[in-house]
Amino acid sequence: VIESPTQRGGGAKIEKTMVEINISEIAGQCVVGLTGDVDLSCSSLVRDALMEKIGQTAITVVDLAGVEMIDSSGVASLVEGHQQAKKRGSRLVLVACGPTVLKGLQLANLDDVFEISGSLEDALGSGA
Repeated sequence: VIESPTQRGGGAKIEKTMVEINISEIAGQCVVGLTGDVDLSCSSLVRDALMEKIGQTAITVVDLAGVEMIDSSGVASLVEGHQQAKKRGSRLVLVACGPTVLKGLQLANLDDVFEISGSLEDALGSGA
């Protein structure tokens, strides 16, 4: 079940059964907040949201604080976002990777590929 995007607090909100995507602008930078599970059933929504927003601001922050699980398709969406940011001359920064998400990135040897920040404030202060 895919719900239509709704506007709340100036940001678009897209919902699907397993993941919620909240897009907002903070300190002039795009923040894509994910909540729930990012798996094959919804990773294309995550990818589409990232592709739409990357390059519109100098930094696109992906806030993973609410992500409980991410599978290889979700990681692939992040990798594609990272590559697209480089092509567009911007940066993709992952924030608040919980232990499960971080372990998945480490197992795939991607923790050194991504720019990972401990907090939203640190990510926005790193180049905003």
